Amino acid sequence: MMSFSTVHRMVIRNFLKAYRNTIIKAGLAALVVTQVQYLPLYWCLLTDCNYGDYLRPEEVAPAPELLTPWPPILGPGTVPGADLPRLTRAELKHFFFPEDVEEGSSRHEPERFGLVTRRFDNGPIGIRNSGEGREADTYLLDLYERIRSAVPALPEAYDKHAAFKLRNNSPNNAGISVYSALKERKPKRRSGVWNPFLSGEIGKRMIAQGCSAYPAFYATEYAWTGEGAMSPAQRYRVHQGFIGIFHRLGEPTVEHCLFRALMVTLGLHPTEEFFFKEGPVTPEEQAKALAALALLYDPAITPGLDEWTFVQTLLNNDLIDP
Repeated sequence: MMSFSTVHRMVIRNFLKAYRNTIIKAGLAALVVTQVQYLPLYWCLLTDCNYGDYLRPEEVAPAPELLTPWPPILGPGTVPGADLPRLTRAELKHFFFPEDVEEGSSRHEPERFGLVTRRFDNGPIGIRNSGEGREADTYLLDLYERIRSAVPALPEAYDKHAAFKLRNNSPNNAGISVYSALKERKPKRRSGVWNPFLSGEIGKRMIAQGCSAYPAFYATEYAWTGEGAMSPAQRYRVHQGFIGIFHRLGEPTVEHCLFRALMVTLGLHPTEEFFFKEGPVTPEEQAKALAALALLYDPAITPGLDEWTFVQTLLNNDLIDP
C-alpha cells in the first residue's frame, strides 16, 4: 500500500506532466508582463538613446582649466555695501525683457523668461544644493548673502536642508534648489532638473550651455482666470527656483554660472547681454546686474509689470536715468 506522501508526489508529477506546456507559457507570460515596464530602461542601457544614470560626484570630469583666471564674483569693485551704479533706460535691456521671448520659450509659460517682472516676496527663502554634499549648502548660502549684502531688499535666506531636519521649515515655503555636477554617462540627454522644467528654444540653450535657471510661480497659477483670479502682483511672485549646473561647485567657472542663474531666479531675465553672454561676468557687469536686481526689489516695483509700465515706474520715481 502506497503512503500518502507517495500518492501526493504522483499526483503532482502527473499534473506537471499533463500541463507542462501551459505552465511554461503562463510563466513566460508573467515574466513578460512584469518586465515590460522596464523595457525602455533596458533599451536605453543597451543603446545610445541619450538616457543614462548620473555620474557619482567623484567621477565628474573637472571644468576646463583657464589660461587666464576669471575675475572673482563680488570681488574688488563689486564688494557688498559699495554704491551700486545708476542704470540708464537703455541699460535695462541688458537685464530685462529679451526680444522674441514668446518664440524662444515654452508656449505655455513665456512669462518665466521675460514677458513681465517677477520676483520673490519678502518671506524667507530656503536654499539647498541637491547635487553634492551638505557643505555645498553653506557655499550657496554664502554667495546668496554676499548678493543680499549688495541688495538688502532681498529676502532673508536659510539652510533649507537643516530646517527640514529640524522640522522647522519656513511657513512661506519658498525655496531655491541647485543641482550641481549634472553630468551623465550619456550626456546628450539631460534629465532631472533639466526636463521638464525647461522647454522651448530658451530652455534648450540653457541646457546646451550647462547653466539653467527656472523660476516657478505658485501652484494657484492654474486658477488665474474667472472667479477668484489672482492679481498680477500675486500671480507673478516667484515661489520656487531651480538651477542646474554641469560642473561641481568651487570649480573655476561655476561661480559665474551660479551668479547668473541666481540673479535670473531672483528676477532678472535671461537676456543675451547677461545670461547667455559667453565668458566671465566682469566686475562692471556684476555691479550693473546687482543694480538691476535692486531696482526690481524697490517698493515701487511689483511683479507682473510689462516693459512699458516697468520703465515708466522707474522713470517716475527717479530710479534710473533717461
